[in-house]
Amino acid sequence: MKEKRYSIISFIAAFVFCAALFSGCMEQTSQVAEEQLNSIYPSAEVGEQISLIYPATEVEEPVSNNVNQVEEVSILEIPLPEPLNSRDAEISGMDWYGDKLVLLPQYPSRFKQDGSSSLFYIEKADILSYIQNPTGEVLAVHAIPFDEQGIQKTLKGFEGFEAIVFSEDYFYITVETKPGSNMKGYLFRGEVGDGLSSLTLDVESYQAIEPQADFSNSSDEALIIFQDSIYTFYEANGQKQNPNPVAHVFDFNLKAIGLTSVPNVEYRVTDATRVDAEGYFWVMNYFYSGDKHLKPEIDPIAAMYGEGPSHLENETVERLLKLRVSEAGIVLIDQAPIQFVLLPGDEARNWEGLVKLDELGFLVATDKFPETILGFCEILR
Repeated sequence: MKEKRYSIISFIAAFVFCAALFSGCMEQTSQVAEEQLNSIYPSAEVGEQISLIYPATEVEEPVSNNVNQVEEVSILEIPLPEPLNSRDAEISGMDWYGDKLVLLPQYPSRFKQDGSSSLFYIEKADILSYIQNPTGEVLAVHAIPFDEQGIQKTLKGFEGFEAIVFSEDYFYITVETKPGSNMKGYLFRGEVGDGLSSLTLDVESYQAIEPQADFSNSSDEALIIFQDSIYTFYEANGQKQNPNPVAHVFDFNLKAIGLTSVPNVEYRVTDATRVDAEGYFWVMNYFYSGDKHLKPEIDPIAAMYGEGPSHLENETVERLLKLRVSEAGIVLIDQAPIQFVLLPGDEARNWEGLVKLDELGFLVATDKFPETILGFCEILR
């Protein structure tokens, strides 16, 4: 009987010891997780830059209590005619030239007309008409002759065009190359023909841009213009992949002005809208589950604002983030992202084109996967 009593007492003592040990480990894990979060987005004073506050306990689920109430926005697909309805269109950037939406294929030489490569444009009025009455009929798309000046052959390891932005009668465009084991980007300037009748690259006016991380198929994929300066954005800016990301800044003659800081944003940044007078703009923030090297242990933005129903069920991330050009650099605005309703089965849409459509919403476009899509998403009120 005494041996049995000792056995019970030993069991109780062991249980108490294990419970205490588990409690201590949980507190330590909480502290480590909190320190990791704060290292990604340190707390800041109230202002334009995002300030994240995390609980001292239960860091394993650092999301809003209303996470299931986060609203997502659906994408209205806008049908495109040939040849843009093909996956080979690979739309990699968009921008407005007046009331014309210019679409940049990654490889314009695939669309030869009269011996010239082509970009394309759609009239804004046609887009607005379709959004008001989505009939399913394809929109009229117009080709723009594009003189690439032979850079596909002269730039070693040419991998296509990535972003475009217009300023009066000039355009600025980024190019991605892989001349060897490492990537290399370029920024070119070009001239716009009367009424967007043509686009001609100036091969004498360019800047080489070194990558900020050692990843294949990664370069500067977004462009903005603000106060007579051009900013280029590298696509991988996560805390682990690129701890101190920067934007390269140039004047209109492509003279380098310097660098400015960029916030650590997980996943990929693939395009940006135009900047308003106060410096605000939006970027496309996208993650495909196959990009394991870009997956963070914690996504601070999701931890802060929660996730919509489809994002909770998938690894894919498709969302828009609001940023601002400030004296402190490019800063992330303390505002919930706009999350898209995802496709089922974790099928990702490789969004690489983004523009704002007045105050109605945004136009977005995919590069190849799962197909070429031009879409509209409204601004949630």
